[in-house]
Amino acid sequence: MTINKKTIVAATAILAAIAVLVLIFKPSNTNETSTKSTQTIKSKPLNITIFLDLSDRIMRTGGPGDNIQQVEKDSTIIMSIQQKFYDRQYKNGKLHFTKDKIRVICYPAPQLSTVDKTIRDLEVDLNSKGQNAIKDIKGKLNTMQSNWSKSVSSIYRQTLRTQQWVGSDIWKFFNGPANVQCVDNNYRNILIILTDGYIYHKNSWQMTQQNEYTGIAPKTVNTQKAITPVNKKYTNLEVMFLEINTFTGKPTEFNKIEQLINDWCDGMGIKNIEVVETDLPNQTQKYIDKFIGW
Repeated sequence: MTINKKTIVAATAILAAIAVLVLIFKPSNTNETSTKSTQTIKSKPLNITIFLDLSDRIMRTGGPGDNIQQVEKDSTIIMSIQQKFYDRQYKNGKLHFTKDKIRVICYPAPQLSTVDKTIRDLEVDLNSKGQNAIKDIKGKLNTMQSNWSKSVSSIYRQTLRTQQWVGSDIWKFFNGPANVQCVDNNYRNILIILTDGYIYHKNSWQMTQQNEYTGIAPKTVNTQKAITPVNKKYTNLEVMFLEINTFTGKPTEFNKIEQLINDWCDGMGIKNIEVVETDLPNQTQKYIDKFIGW
């Protein structure tokens, strides 16, 4: 078959047009890039910090229709996180060298030195090296559950007995110590805060502008416009606020607290934020599992 020049030119023109259309309609790789970025973050070892608000909130029960004591809720949530952390190290029955870290903190430090020491003893760092690394990691994991169970119970029992409500200065914590205590550039950093949502401490509470405060109080929440920004940025930190328990129990007040916290965290550069209302611990655990992905 003879192919003349006109046929060749026409075919070339058609192929060129097809090539242009392919380039124009080629699917964007934005989602692919985003997915790869997420996978990179999740492949990093975990650096989990559990922040306890040991104010008089722990004497309360849950929301409407929920009569579980806050101490029981907190304790169950903490131990559930501990168990998930442990299970992550032994996927498919085999020990994985994740280099994960987990700790419990309060800020400011509890006035009771025994409570403070118990909290500091809860830190588990699996970034062990050297000839005894395997033995060291297994030793930490083998004693983790019993140690955490006894220690968490002791922390709440002593706090309730003495009723020395140190409270929690969440605003001041983000304004300084959180940057050192919760962030490691080689890790996926996750901060889990157990609080009722009223970010208040007498030592740092003030109104900085009209309807703008260094936290949230029951008397200000409905008219408040913002939480005062802090002097730090946390682009490498993910934050969960759990057990938000408003005094009114009204959805509108929870929504307002959620908005104030989200806006505040956005201003700090935090990209992954979750604000969760108080609920049964097994329901709260679902939020935690989805957030972390274990």
